[in-house]
Amino acid sequence: MLMVALPVVAVKAADWPQWRGPGRNGISQESSQYPQGWPPAKLWSANVGYGCTSPTMVGGRLYVMGFSGGKGHSGANPRGQNVIHCFDARSGKLLWQKSYACTYHGRHRKGDEGWYGGPSGTPAIDTATGYLYTLSVDGDLQCWDTSKKGERIWGINLYDRYKVKQRPVSTAGHRDYGFTGSPLVYKDQVIVEVGAEAGSLVAFDKKTGKQVWASRYNRPAGHSGGPVPLRVGGRDAFAWLGLFDIVVVDTRGNTIAKHEWITDFSTNIPTPAALGDRLVVTTGYNRRQSRMFRISGGKLQSLWQAKQHSTVTSPLVFNDRVYTISKNVIEATNLKDGKRVWRGKKFEHGSVIALDGDDKILACGSGSVALIDSADTYTELSRIDKLYPSIAFPSVAFADGIIAAKDRDGNMAVLSVNPKDRKAAAQKQVKVPTPPPAPVKEAPMPKMGGDWPGNRDGLVFLWPSKGAKGDAIQARGQVGYSPQGRMHLSGGAFTADGKAGDLLNACKRSNQLSIEAMITTDDLSQRGPARVISFSLDPYKRIFTVGQSDRRLVLRLRTPQAGENGMKPESTLCDIEAGKAHHVIVSYQPGRLRCYLDGKRVLDSDRVQGDFRNWERHHLLFGNEWTDDRPCPIS
Repeated sequence: MLMVALPVVAVKAADWPQWRGPGRNGISQESSQYPQGWPPAKLWSANVGYGCTSPTMVGGRLYVMGFSGGKGHSGANPRGQNVIHCFDARSGKLLWQKSYACTYHGRHRKGDEGWYGGPSGTPAIDTATGYLYTLSVDGDLQCWDTSKKGERIWGINLYDRYKVKQRPVSTAGHRDYGFTGSPLVYKDQVIVEVGAEAGSLVAFDKKTGKQVWASRYNRPAGHSGGPVPLRVGGRDAFAWLGLFDIVVVDTRGNTIAKHEWITDFSTNIPTPAALGDRLVVTTGYNRRQSRMFRISGGKLQSLWQAKQHSTVTSPLVFNDRVYTISKNVIEATNLKDGKRVWRGKKFEHGSVIALDGDDKILACGSGSVALIDSADTYTELSRIDKLYPSIAFPSVAFADGIIAAKDRDGNMAVLSVNPKDRKAAAQKQVKVPTPPPAPVKEAPMPKMGGDWPGNRDGLVFLWPSKGAKGDAIQARGQVGYSPQGRMHLSGGAFTADGKAGDLLNACKRSNQLSIEAMITTDDLSQRGPARVISFSLDPYKRIFTVGQSDRRLVLRLRTPQAGENGMKPESTLCDIEAGKAHHVIVSYQPGRLRCYLDGKRVLDSDRVQGDFRNWERHHLLFGNEWTDDRPCPIS
């Protein structure tokens, strides 16, 4: 069978620039250097943070991303940092790192919270520009310049931009693991599975982040590693495994073919393998099968079906074989007819790649890396064990004779099959510093407005006030306040529920609301929006919120017309600067919303209509929501 590979990026044989390698198919053109290079020499190891993202290597540098912060569970979704590390691949020297605030799980998380956490998408490097593309579990798609030590070029949040909803129930069970796909660089575009009503697959300009096209197919995203390139009718195309279907589109997003593929618990996890106009698709649970399709006549025509399958591991197609890992055991299937060739040893939910230089298979899992001969029987040539303690959902990477193997908890081992490295190898544990959270700067505090623009008649809550500290507010999470009473809000909130009833009664009587605060932010990349002051129950039920979205302060205010979450409309109040203390006053009476910034009226609008008849008692919060994370590093 003729195998055709689509050149996604121009790379050297010694590069592994993206998820599953240069062709996004798990195949390296290099040799395993067996037997001289085996067992491989241990070069260095490090913990790079929680997450199922895999390492990538380009030009002798290793890039990897992980989450730094508390581990989550079914009742918590801690906020910490995603940290991008750039190492010298051979020495382990940390060359640079960048970080940004993120949650451990996606905002719509559902099920299996103890099985994963941190980023799942593997960083992709565009070797033409040196730009690195990352995607967080909470939808942060960002571009970094590797030639400038990771300087941020652009970034968007896919949840916010495309209003991505929680994945629905597929059949039995309900799961939403957030954004799991890895960015795909194609010519001048970076392509991501978004799973939005605007389009399931979206292409962005790789230099600016502007949308180029969105697929006409617009059903929810699956949980795989994202789209794969292939050729259909002599033209480039992309295929992916969504939540309900296998989908193939052209390079403008027009649907070429689709075929229903649904699993229990939304476990469409393994990334399909493409070869020419053929696809190998595999999943576990109720499906428990692999199938080979040909794309022809606008349909996916089934060529064969086999019991051998993967639950998590993406299939590898190499030398007339399909390699999968089912029930933790590696298996080889005949590419021509789907019949099993052999069944090997355990590699728990691990990964399989091929070394085309000498026709060898590299399997990783259960703390081990093994070299396997691509023969008609299972022949293990060499193995190295006890590399890491946790489950190896991340895929192994191979470039320039270097093997980078990582587990879910961030334990990464770097090995070499280059005989020259065996003499110089001295295994060492590299200590990776975690960037501290960006501090909130104590900006000079301007004077409060006194009676401007009104007065304090009807005042319900004032902070700080004499004798109020410690009694008027209660801390939740990572918060604190200075001796002068300045609240510092990062990973938590202060609550003032003792005043919630008074606030509700006063506002319903008057149908008026005024909020006055001194606000300082040191981070203009907030999303959500990040909460500053709220009267709410959770991210979807609120009376009002003043929040930060990028450099904007926004207001959500409940009225019968504006809805339960106050988003019809969400109002932009003003723009703020990083590191500067701003005096903000927001006032509303039916049909008139005003905002004053540092003594100047910057908004006077009638876009919000309605009174407060549908208000009810919620939590009065400064900082994060009562449930689910929308924190803001503000004081």
